[in-house]
Parts: sequence; C-alpha cells; structure tokens
Amino acid sequence: MEQVTVEGVKFLVLKPVVKPKFSGVSSYSKTQTVFCGAELDANGLYKTGLTRELEKHYEQALNLKPGELGKKNGEFWGNLEIRVNNDKATHFALSGYMDEIKEYVIRAHSKIANSELHLAANPMALFYIDDPEEKAKLEAKTMDYELQALDEFTTLAIEDKRSMLRLYGKKGIDDMSETMVKAELYKEVKKNPQYFVQILQNPKLMKAKALLEELVEKRVITKKGAYYYNNEDMIGHSTEDAVSYLMDIKNQQIKLALENKVKGLRKTK
Repeated sequence: MEQVTVEGVKFLVLKPVVKPKFSGVSSYSKTQTVFCGAELDANGLYKTGLTRELEKHYEQALNLKPGELGKKNGEFWGNLEIRVNNDKATHFALSGYMDEIKEYVIRAHSKIANSELHLAANPMALFYIDDPEEKAKLEAKTMDYELQALDEFTTLAIEDKRSMLRLYGKKGIDDMSETMVKAELYKEVKKNPQYFVQILQNPKLMKAKALLEELVEKRVITKKGAYYYNNEDMIGHSTEDAVSYLMDIKNQQIKLALENKVKGLRKTK
C-alpha cells in the first residue's frame, strides 16, 4: 500500500469530502469524526482488511493469542478508535504495528474512499485517502482507455457506429447523417471510454444487442414487458435471453430473415 513519506516517516493522509449541508457549511472547524471500532459487515463480522496470513503475522508481532485478531473478536476490534479531522487533512504516522493495523481498517471502511478518484463509486464516503501514487495509476489507466477508445472510434465503420448508438439507447438513428452519428457517438465515448472499449471487445455480442434494439424500434419483433416475441413465438424472457437467441447457431436462418426485414426499413442518409 502506498503512503506519503516525510523525512523517513510514512504517513497515511485522509482528507474530508466537501459536502455543503443545509447551513451552507461542509463541516465546522476543529471538529473530528470518531470511528469507534472497525466497521461491521452484513454478517456481523468486523471489516478488518486483514487476510488470515496477516492476522497471524500481527498476532505474533504483538504477542497476541492465536485467533485474537479474528473478525469476530469485538474485544479487540470494537475498541479500536480512529479520529479524523472534519475540516482539514489528517496525517496518520505509520510507525508501529498498531498503526499498520489501523491503516487496513481505514482502507476497509465504507465511509472512507481509497483515493479521490474512488469517490465516484463511493458517494457515501465522508473521507478519502490522499494517495498521489494511486491517483497517478488510476489516471494513467483512464488515459489508456481514452486513447484506445479514440483509436477504436476512428477505425469503426459508420454502420457499426450506428449500431453502437443503439446500445446507448439513441432513437431516430436512421434519420441521422454520418456527421451526426459520429458526433453523437463521440459524446458517449468521451463520457465513458472504458465502457466503449469493453463493448467492442466482443463484436458479435455488440452487433446482436444492437440488432435486437433495432428490431424492437422498427417493430419487426415486439416486446411485452420483459418478453420478446417474433410474431407469436417468444424468443426471450429477458434482454440477455433474446440476445442469446439471436446468437445461437441454431437460429441463424431466423436471424437472417429478421435482418433482411430490418434492412428494408432502414433509411440511412
């Protein structure tokens, strides 16, 4: 785990999430949030962040009895106290085994995001770990997806671009010019390049999903609730099921007939 090092001493830095309240104030100065004990999970076990190997390691290091760091031991984990500043950064010096244990507990807590970039996935977090190295890694990964998505977007055929737009729930795609298709799809790519790249990793699945969307939109097949029908024949009781039907090798003649019907209804510009 990455930490900040100052003059040879490692620190874990926690910063408060700025969330203005009804008073207009995010948090009052010189106040703290006190986490009394490690967090409990849905099964009543303490979220310690420790594997069994780490439990054994720290039990030996702290001269504790075997099993004393088990996730059911409220005598130990329930009395662990962590104080965090509400209005400024908190620097935890990691100078001993107990400090290391507290770091694992902090990183396992649902109210503490593991980095600033993890806040989007954890909107209930009150604090986040200010970890420059982790932030740099995540930003580099995001940049890689952005570059890959741009490359994929550039080489994608216009009909595949139209298919992709259908997966984003766009309507009236047949009435869009090529320029509009490119512009609309590019907006979606910029919002979430990772999603775009992941869809294209399975082109057969992508095209089957897009075909299903178009079949419903052009009323070649009908959707009643969660069920999909080709005339009177049910071809799926969910979207995933209907996509699987279209991809099944046994149904390729039916799929081809449906594709021909939908092609006759297209009016691309």
